[in-house]
Amino acid sequence: MSPSPRLLMTLIVILSTVLGLTLVVLAWVVAQLRRQPISALVKSVDDLRTRQDHLEAMMEKAGSARQAEPAPQGHPGPPLRRPGSRSRRVDAAEPTAVSGPTLIAVPSLATASLPSSAAVGLDLGRRFSPIWDLADTGATPDAIARSTGQPIGQVELILALRRQLNANAGEPRLT
Repeated sequence: MSPSPRLLMTLIVILSTVLGLTLVVLAWVVAQLRRQPISALVKSVDDLRTRQDHLEAMMEKAGSARQAEPAPQGHPGPPLRRPGSRSRRVDAAEPTAVSGPTLIAVPSLATASLPSSAAVGLDLGRRFSPIWDLADTGATPDAIARSTGQPIGQVELILALRRQLNANAGEPRLT
């Protein structure tokens, strides 16, 4: 069933009217902006920047007051900001964390034959048994990273390797 020509004409008139009104309002806004001198616009932008800096200082003051309170056990506390940076936050590192990048050797499980895949699985099981045991209890990667002191990315990589190894071996669990 096709719409009637009268309905189509009504829709065209309504859409044209809305478009025309939008253009008129946009032209009025542009005209108002052109009337203001550039110095007034710069002053408005500077005023907004001052307000933003004031709000950020208040938030940092409230954050430092909150940091003075002891954090609950097992919780690292709120993320910290480096002095002088506006938009980049830095999470506090664990006391046992290694500074600098951590290199991890990743075995290629897809090309491994079954006997060497089992050997890789046993080696990984020995090296990462604390992480695998915590994962078996249902702990999240974040909780495992906190309890083992390992970076969360490394924990997620180890768990992904385990899933891949189990998928290649066709076994429900390798330890």
